[in-house]
Amino acid sequence: MENFNSVNNKRKLLKIYKHSQSRKNRKYKNRLARKKTHDSDYFKAIFKKVAKEIHSQIIYEPGEEIIPIKTEFGLEDDSYRNDFFKLAKTILNSRKKKIILDISNCKRIWPSAITFLCSLEQWAEMNNKYNETKRTIASTDSLYQNVNQYLNTCGFYKYVGRQGNPTYELQKSTDVLKIQREHDKHLVEEREEEILKLLKNNTMFTDDQLELFNSIILTETFNNVLEHGIVNRDEGWWLLAQVHQKHQFISLCIADNGIGFVNTLNSGPQAKDIKALNLPEGNLIKYAFNENVSGASNATPTTKKSKANRGARRGNGLGRIKDTCRNLEMEFSIISHKGYCNVDINENITTKTFDEIIFGGTMYSFIIPMNRRPAWQI
Repeated sequence: MENFNSVNNKRKLLKIYKHSQSRKNRKYKNRLARKKTHDSDYFKAIFKKVAKEIHSQIIYEPGEEIIPIKTEFGLEDDSYRNDFFKLAKTILNSRKKKIILDISNCKRIWPSAITFLCSLEQWAEMNNKYNETKRTIASTDSLYQNVNQYLNTCGFYKYVGRQGNPTYELQKSTDVLKIQREHDKHLVEEREEEILKLLKNNTMFTDDQLELFNSIILTETFNNVLEHGIVNRDEGWWLLAQVHQKHQFISLCIADNGIGFVNTLNSGPQAKDIKALNLPEGNLIKYAFNENVSGASNATPTTKKSKANRGARRGNGLGRIKDTCRNLEMEFSIISHKGYCNVDINENITTKTFDEIIFGGTMYSFIIPMNRRPAWQI
């Protein structure tokens, strides 16, 4: 593992940290707001074109399909990740009009799986926009009371056509930021404060480390989600966080239901150079960690001095997220349409590419340690 307090590393992160503080400047925020308006129009046009191509091909068949979810479901525990991929693929690619999620034998559903399951409603809505078929989603109860309690507390029932049962309410709901389909991008700052409060109360992060987390990880993640998650009715982004006292980490999931990582890159000004790479989706996500590639409308394919890709003018956002996660000793993963990329605290990178879509959009998943203070300090 890299020495977190090495001179070069401290200088690099300090430079990023200071630069990120400029977002608190009112003039900078106004300039950012104008840019967002421009980018929103750009991405809305791209989204409509690509989303129509994706969803017009999906036609649901009459009848229902019962899909059993057994043992554990989620990305947080690496021993169950392959099961998550298989099950997500089955659920998302089912063509029956009604899906019943049979969780009777499920012992644990992690936040990443909750985010995936709740986003199914929005995926179906997008499909309904481009053809006449309609999908409904329902779920059973679990035989395990703690699972039902968590599903009710985190807000899951709201998105599978059910009313929550008050007898299932967890006693300590302050450990959960409920899953929410956001309708207003201006709520980002409010959600950031809620996340930071959860971290402040449950981790050993210093104030500087919390500010670094906020200024880089949350800022860059929400930038991507707000740009890429535009749908017909709202900004289409999701947020769920859960304190896991037993495992001593916080799971944070932020997601959108956009057109996916690769489709976004292949629709921007750098599309020609990106397509020429001919990389599988998982590998392309990994490539974006180290290269300035972007689907943003102001991404420049080349510079005047060289033909090297420069990505978005705001810089390599995914690279900054990766570097900050390393220094805060956090695990980080991205799952988008057919691609998956995981970066552990030692910066070992694992990629996977699938033959069918396993997530209808892009999800950023963070594993935040509770029982140790990261070595890196300003």
